[in-house]
Amino acid sequence: ATLFTPEQLIPLVTAELKTDTLPKAPVVDLELCVDCFMCKKVCPNEAISNIDEGTHRQIIIDYDTCTYCGKCIDICPPKALHYEQKEIKKGDKFIWEKKIPLKDIEVENYYQLLDKKVIEPHWCSHCTACVVACPVNRILGGDQEISEDLDIPCLDCSLCVRSCPRYDYENLKGMGEYTDVFSARSKRFVGQDGGMVTEMLVSAMEMGLIDTAIVVGSDDEWRPYLKIARNPDEITAGLKTKYALADILSALKAADKIAKKGIGIVGVPCQIEGFRQHAEHTKFFTTKVRLAIGILCTENFYYKRFYKELIEDEYGIAPKDLKRTDMKKGLLTIESKSGEVHKIKLQAIEHYALMGCHICQNFINMTADISVGGSGSSPGFSSMFVRNETAQKVIDYMVEKDTFERASEEKTPAVLKTCGFMVKYKAKLHPIEPYLKDRGIVVEKDESTEEKSG
Repeated sequence: ATLFTPEQLIPLVTAELKTDTLPKAPVVDLELCVDCFMCKKVCPNEAISNIDEGTHRQIIIDYDTCTYCGKCIDICPPKALHYEQKEIKKGDKFIWEKKIPLKDIEVENYYQLLDKKVIEPHWCSHCTACVVACPVNRILGGDQEISEDLDIPCLDCSLCVRSCPRYDYENLKGMGEYTDVFSARSKRFVGQDGGMVTEMLVSAMEMGLIDTAIVVGSDDEWRPYLKIARNPDEITAGLKTKYALADILSALKAADKIAKKGIGIVGVPCQIEGFRQHAEHTKFFTTKVRLAIGILCTENFYYKRFYKELIEDEYGIAPKDLKRTDMKKGLLTIESKSGEVHKIKLQAIEHYALMGCHICQNFINMTADISVGGSGSSPGFSSMFVRNETAQKVIDYMVEKDTFERASEEKTPAVLKTCGFMVKYKAKLHPIEPYLKDRGIVVEKDESTEEKSG
């Protein structure tokens, strides 16, 4: 017996308790989903499927088939999948849509599309955005052309294509927008061009903007290696200027797991472009990056091609006997520890550079937070192009702590003149029009390289 009838009991059951009786079903935060297909890969019951039509993809969770095991939620890289208590009826589905690149040629998967349109025709800059984007780690970088691990099935998710800055290539040239330009050197660190990259990273760490930095060290034979720095001493391991590929973006996965406050990265123009493109299309491994420092760059090289085939085979200097290399004003300078010096015109070593460099006209690293390099500055100083508020805050901290020497304003015209020359020189060295013509794209030549200061 009871004091209440069933009708009288209903008002006593709170809304919260009523909700608790509903099943927990997997749903998707559409803003976070990057369409990586990891959920589809791990579903043991094939409850997740997709329908691709042109540039649109429909993804479906079939609740009749779903056993609510949670594997899709556990694996989701951007944490877009989560449980939601909701009433489920027979035949119910959760459906969402994503925009995908058009497969306008016959290929089995999106990696093949990337290969046919970017890698095979040598448009690839080896920025490795595709490497870090691949959710199953089947795309390979290293001191070689980008390739695939055929033992790992492609998910056909399209992230490699969407993250590639060379797929729908926007040719960047000119000085870009900047808020300040000056020449400077660190008071704490000695580097080939003033140690300002190291100073920026260390200062960003001291002020709490970042607690992790991806830096590039090198062994006794100048072979580059990646290191995730957690303190200033570890940052200083990357002081030397190196002209060989280091896949900095591939280290984002590890750095993202370690970082609590933020990550600092340093890269040449194609790497920063790749990072921006990757960050635009995914939410994982990029959201903690707080500072992107861009290095001025004419072109880049595979280690074997530059240090072994060029410097050792052609000029007789073994990597272990090399003191420094430098690129300024269209010349490569090679200096051995014994004092032997060679100066070589960059045109003479074009065939040693990456093929993808031959269509790049972005000398000044326009998409970075701050651009840094020796061009236009006196020996031992760096030219600095501050491009946004983030970089300015780091500079302001350095001013407050008196950790760097800023050259007089009289030096600034030389920075602008030399960098302006190098922008034009790189555009002349790397004419892109023939490559665009191969893609059926006709562009008007634009020789404007005027800086935009604000």
